[in-house]
Amino acid sequence: MKETESLLSILTSKVALSQASAGALAQVCATLLLFPLDSVKIMVQLDHSLSALQILKDHVREGNLGRLYHGITAKLVQSPQQKFQYFYMHTLLKTLYKRS
Repeated sequence: MKETESLLSILTSKVALSQASAGALAQVCATLLLFPLDSVKIMVQLDHSLSALQILKDHVREGNLGRLYHGITAKLVQSPQQKFQYFYMHTLLKTLYKRS
């Protein structure tokens, strides 16, 4: 019974949840900042005649910056969940290792 309570306290620890939440939030920020650069990289790969700077200038001139964020919704759903799980498990395993 005591081992079960101990394991439950580790699984619901504020440290693990806060580490996981911080990792997920950091991933959201990174995605919001870097997604446009990834879009530009893909556009450069598709059209070798344009440079990344030229693509950015064209989007600014045309008022089409929102196009650089096309498809970000799926990334914002997938990436934070992945980072949350990673940091949650990392913290839990580290805690279990230290206790043994």
